[in-house]
Amino acid sequence: MKKILYSIFFLLTSLRISDFSKPIDKHAFHWEDLNLTDIIRMELGNTPLYAASDSWGFVRGSATWARGNSNLLDQVVAGIKNQGLLNTTGTFTSPVTISGMGAATLRLKLKVDSAAITSTAYTGTKIFSNTFEIIKSGSSVPSLQLFFDSAETLEGNDGALMYYKLSEIDPVKFGSAPNAMVESYSFVKSGVKKQTYTWAGGPKNNSWPSDNGRVTLDEITSLGQLCFRSVVRMDLDALIAINPSSATTINFLKTQCGSSIVYYNLAYMQNFAAPFYTTAKMGVTSNAQAGNDTVCNLAGSSLTYGLFDENGFVSDKTSVNQVPSGYPSPNLGTWNVDSAFLRTGTGYTSEAHDNTSSSYIDSLSTTEAAKLSFK
Repeated sequence: MKKILYSIFFLLTSLRISDFSKPIDKHAFHWEDLNLTDIIRMELGNTPLYAASDSWGFVRGSATWARGNSNLLDQVVAGIKNQGLLNTTGTFTSPVTISGMGAATLRLKLKVDSAAITSTAYTGTKIFSNTFEIIKSGSSVPSLQLFFDSAETLEGNDGALMYYKLSEIDPVKFGSAPNAMVESYSFVKSGVKKQTYTWAGGPKNNSWPSDNGRVTLDEITSLGQLCFRSVVRMDLDALIAINPSSATTINFLKTQCGSSIVYYNLAYMQNFAAPFYTTAKMGVTSNAQAGNDTVCNLAGSSLTYGLFDENGFVSDKTSVNQVPSGYPSPNLGTWNVDSAFLRTGTGYTSEAHDNTSSSYIDSLSTTEAAKLSFK
């Protein structure tokens, strides 16, 4: 029963989000080479997962997704810069055919201040110097929108803020969720590069059991490590639609969790350099309870700590003393896996971009929904 319970439940977390399929030479960049479907792709398997590594599915894809978001931003800004457009001022439009999307219009506003822009990732408003938009043919609103100040650095300015609509980029997977939106914000604070990815409006149907979530990343250059934290809200009833033959098991999990709505908490530290050793910690609760590394308090359900290298899953249920040398520390220093996990979930709301409490994840469908939208 326990093995079946875990394998069915962690079907939820087997997200695979692809990076660029082919790197693009920034110096030879052409807009028609921009393949949004390849850059930002979310996929979820529809069969039970039994391998131990599948319990940690989001670890396998999350860093790749973050890298894809960063690369997309870099590609767009580099394309604008390398064509000499940043030396100009004004609004420019151009028709283009984009792989994975079709006919569209590119619109650039260079050195034309944006309106006062709100975001889920910061308080108040910011005014950006440049705007880039992709507008699908026949639409009056963008499919992707990017605001940024500098093509050189995120330090000392307002950073870079991007929005994209999942149903426009991957209509097969997200066509039933026309309002599914992702917000990406990158900035530098006190010398630390930070990124926050926030999404809401997922379909919660027989192909996708989640609606809202947030990922936060900190690049800790002094350690040569990436600190990753996330909370994803999921619906077990939607999981039954994906696996109706496992309804009994999933309903047992609903009873154990006390709700059909659950929150998957994950934190890990990853080395920048190969073999990209990673130490991770995760848990599932009905309220994104910080520090709870079990599956709704089921006895023996803790998988702490999970270890990964460049080939993927290595082991889990690894004690502190068993974590090998070279892997990020579970509990030593200011930046470690335990401290990151304690900042993930309910009870830690230090700054807007860092808030991953269950109440905040819920608010992405209500009071914060207006911020998670094209401007």
